[in-house]
Amino acid sequence: MIKKLIVSDVVTVFEGTKIQEVARIMDEKSIGMVVITEPYSEGKPVGVITDRDIVIRAVKNNVDCSTQAVDTIMSRSLVMVSETTQIEDSIKIMEENHIRRLLVLDDLGKVKGVVSLDDLVALLGNEINRLGNLCRNQVGTAGRHRPHDFTRMA
Repeated sequence: MIKKLIVSDVVTVFEGTKIQEVARIMDEKSIGMVVITEPYSEGKPVGVITDRDIVIRAVKNNVDCSTQAVDTIMSRSLVMVSETTQIEDSIKIMEENHIRRLLVLDDLGKVKGVVSLDDLVALLGNEINRLGNLCRNQVGTAGRHRPHDFTRMA
């Protein structure tokens, strides 16, 4: 399940927050996305803003980031999954929607966390490494197999 991969330290701001403030928060926390919520919505997401949104939608178009709020440039069409969504299904959803980050919601519709493409690559890299170790261990213990030398492949 995707639940085991989520980063639970999700940063949220309200719709009226200025773009410049969100950029400062992103820099301070070394993050690339902030979830936007409505005041008094108990943490239910209404949008997201990424560092790319700030550059492409605000800076490129000379938006005054010190006076304009995030809701003028945020993405409102959210792609979300529940904590019980399978990892394979999450990857498919990200692929179909051409997104790098996926919001994970709890049973009440509140943001529980975020899973990024980087998180998935790290997980899959670890799994591939485990398979490689399994292969090396089996080759080393079974006398009928010979070790492979991949450095001499044509």
